[in-house]
Amino acid sequence: MKKNNYTFVLLHNKLSCYRYIDDQWKVEPIEEKVYLQLDKDKSIYLLNKLNQRHHSEHKLGSFFITLIRNDESSADFVGGFAKAVKKYNCTNWQVLFLESLLTQEQISLLDFDSIVQDLLPKTRSAEYLENIMGKNEESIELKLQIQQLEQDKERLLKDIQQAKMQQTPEPETPEPETSESETSESETLESETLEAPSSSDLVIYLPLFFVDIWTKIKMSDVACFAESLEIPKISSPYHEPSNDCLYRLKRRFQQLALSKQVAILECCRDLQHYYEVRRIALNLLEKNNEK
Repeated sequence: MKKNNYTFVLLHNKLSCYRYIDDQWKVEPIEEKVYLQLDKDKSIYLLNKLNQRHHSEHKLGSFFITLIRNDESSADFVGGFAKAVKKYNCTNWQVLFLESLLTQEQISLLDFDSIVQDLLPKTRSAEYLENIMGKNEESIELKLQIQQLEQDKERLLKDIQQAKMQQTPEPETPEPETSESETSESETLESETLEAPSSSDLVIYLPLFFVDIWTKIKMSDVACFAESLEIPKISSPYHEPSNDCLYRLKRRFQQLALSKQVAILECCRDLQHYYEVRRIALNLLEKNNEK
């Protein structure tokens, strides 16, 4: 069954719609307009219009829908959009950040007349749609997650080996006995100098702790938590991990070095008041809180 491929673009607080048909992107007017003023309650209305236009018995189950936003887009609208696509039975959908597709200079020059030519081909959603036809999407997503974890593991092993090679042997000296108070002070000092988690670790493990995290959090905030000047990019398209994938991620997380676990957990403990925590990760956060 051929899927309908639609993309919504949030730009300058306005929303426009496009359809991929006959091997090219075309403007799909909304209410006979090229764009609508952004409204947080507009998502349900838009998808209902789309459903009515196609007279689909299965709602939007045969649709592939993309939402392109930037860091300044309304978080309320994006959250409502995520709920709306699920309400209309759309299982093939993604949210992309404008900053991951274009440079800041290209974004500054982008307008509604140039979206079709300069932006939409970079989403590669048409090519992706061809690849997933007839395939199990959860298996694809799980394979990508595991591949990323393996790459991270190899990178960590290389760092450890390089650190060992740079170490020089020192003469052994008897260690002085330390009192309980000195030990307590040492532990306090270590906790105060806790290293920030890496951007790659946050990209891998934040979906383990929070539901639909990439439709809500700003990538600039992720860079801030990692104390990095580089804003991380999410691979396109992004789908919520399956239950099997979440259990694998949890086991991988528990096998990380303790220092990495603590750094990631400290970050998640700060975020748990703002985003929905997954049940599978509650015991990890509660254990960290007890400490």
